Amino acid sequence: MALPAPPAPPQPGATAMPPAPPAPPAAVRESARREAQAALRQAEAARRAALAQARAEAERARAEVRQARQRAAQSAPTPTPSKVATRPETTVSKKPVTSAPATPAPTEAAPPQAAATDVATSTSKVTIIRQLVEKEGLWRQLTDVALGRYFLLIAWAALYLALGNGEQLRAAEYREGEYRRAAKAAELRSLRYQVNPHFLFNTLNSLSALVMVGRSEQAEKMIQSISRFYRHSLAGDPTTDMPLEDEIALQRHYLEIEAVRFPERLRCDFDVPDDLMSACVPGMILQPLVENSIKYGVSTTIRPVTIRISAREAGGFLILTVADDGPGEGLASGSTGIGLENVKSRLIARFGDEAKVESGPLPAGGYATVLTMPVVRNEC
Repeated sequence: MALPAPPAPPQPGATAMPPAPPAPPAAVRESARREAQAALRQAEAARRAALAQARAEAERARAEVRQARQRAAQSAPTPTPSKVATRPETTVSKKPVTSAPATPAPTEAAPPQAAATDVATSTSKVTIIRQLVEKEGLWRQLTDVALGRYFLLIAWAALYLALGNGEQLRAAEYREGEYRRAAKAAELRSLRYQVNPHFLFNTLNSLSALVMVGRSEQAEKMIQSISRFYRHSLAGDPTTDMPLEDEIALQRHYLEIEAVRFPERLRCDFDVPDDLMSACVPGMILQPLVENSIKYGVSTTIRPVTIRISAREAGGFLILTVADDGPGEGLASGSTGIGLENVKSRLIARFGDEAKVESGPLPAGGYATVLTMPVVRNEC
């Protein structure tokens, strides 16, 4: 009986196909596992069918052998007692008579030729069945080897696809990270460059006011202070952080510029611990807040106003505060909010959800803006 041939392993194509689009490694492994299980179920079903058919043939052959033996036993002759011929007694002469040797009785003939043929046929069928069983075992071994190599080939193919897809996924993630970093740097650069025109607009207004009232010496001093401020602020990369110490120095330069305009009304107070001077902050992050204090706290009143810049650390976060004791309501009523929105956008672009900005009037009078960001050191 011919058994089903084992499944042939898939032959690789003549030409290399383009790599499949990136897919997660888990999906590739799941697909390979399903294909392997389906192939294993098909091979197991074929093996069981072959075994069942071989058992049926063997049982049929045994039944035929038993029937042939029964027919041979029934057709064998039963032995009968041999008849011995007797002679009547006669008178014999006194001479001794020698009797002739007895002839043996005829024996029964050999078994019939049909019974011998049936036995030979049964024996040949048993031999054929044994050969079929041996071939079935050989086919089973060949099937196991073929399936093992087939599954090994599938495993190697799945591993190759998983490694290739993983490499493509890592390359795509790397490119995506590069694009994100480039976009973030462009956003930070754009926001930083937005601060400079805002600052320049306010300082030119102050300079114009000094020229109009004839305070030329103070205007010249302000121009020199503006020159020092821009020399300091433009020295670094606008997308990188700077130490808090440099940021405080920039704000001192700016307050010196405004002190020329408001020599009697502007007071400054800095409260920054020495251990926080090395903390990294976005460049000119305090500039819009100090400008708002000048515009809505100092310029709107005739009494002295103190601008206070403080820093402290709490729970791994750096907390910067810019406060003044001015009127307190001018910012909410007449401000366009460009400077404060710029600060919020820069902090979110740099630190994400870990940074926040809170601002509002103080209970005792004045206005305060609080910046909260993670403490970062040795990266600027």
